Amino acid sequence: MRLTILLPVGVSLLLGCATTEPLATYFVLTGTGGTAKPARPAATVRVYVRRVEVPAYLNRTNLASMNGDQIRYSPTGLWALPLDQTVSLGIASNLNHLGISAAGFQPAFSVPAHTYDVAVHITHFEGHENGDVILTGNWQVLGAGGRGGSW
Repeated sequence: MRLTILLPVGVSLLLGCATTEPLATYFVLTGTGGTAKPARPAATVRVYVRRVEVPAYLNRTNLASMNGDQIRYSPTGLWALPLDQTVSLGIASNLNHLGISAAGFQPAFSVPAHTYDVAVHITHFEGHENGDVILTGNWQVLGAGGRGGSW
């Protein structure tokens, strides 16, 4: 008799204590079929996308959104890689889809031989309450290693 009462009470207590926190969702900026684990760059490419410069408030894995004039960071929406690397690899992926041989910054690999550098500086990249996402910044195309003028 005692077991038949204690068992349901014990199960109820255990289930009541279980957390129901949402699982994290990881995002990348690559084309369809992109992966969070970047491939090793080819030995020679036409374009190398340098490490992207991001402001300090974006130098974290959480997605940022604006709530009025305050920044809120998502506890479950995360970049699969640091944003400076994610943007670099996303740009390189899009160039490759356009038929331009490109590689993006990856800290684990040395810079491949290339003809052009792409330098990107992001000043803002956050979502807003109305669903808009604003990305502002600037970019330059330079000769390999920064030689020559920009386009």
